[in-house]
Amino acid sequence: MALTKCLDCKCQLSDSALSCPNCSSNEPFGVLCELCFTRLRRSDGITSKRWHNTVEGYWQDIVAHKECLERYFTLPSETKCRECGKRLAGLEGFSPKELWSISWDPFRHSSDFTCPDCGKTWVLGKIMSCDKCSAPLFPFQSGSSGLGHGHKSPKKNSFWDWLFD
Repeated sequence: MALTKCLDCKCQLSDSALSCPNCSSNEPFGVLCELCFTRLRRSDGITSKRWHNTVEGYWQDIVAHKECLERYFTLPSETKCRECGKRLAGLEGFSPKELWSISWDPFRHSSDFTCPDCGKTWVLGKIMSCDKCSAPLFPFQSGSSGLGHGHKSPKKNSFWDWLFD
């Protein structure tokens, strides 16, 4: 057993504590950023939901740093509608949070992104899967010139190792 600090109140506590005895935080070690795999306070992050397609199916809260979302999910400024040439970057509905959220939502598709001028669907292209981790990727994130999606291999051997660190 080692002592560490609560992310919320900086009080020392056991690394096996389920809550902070000082501030009663239920997440004294924070949550993992979905994009960079570092810990942060839930209140400091941007939250969304991910659908787990199991027999029962369920939604899970996911959290990311605002900086990570902006880095990996901001449309390049040159992104335009393939039909009419309208610049899409910065328009309502194309925010980094909206793109991140829809990429994990099986009930919505990249076809939901329509050009506000001409109505063309699929203006961002089809959502694909990362070869390394199966996370969803938009075309502007893939390829040698793509932004990626924050794929940074955890220092542990597997997903379960760092999830329950």
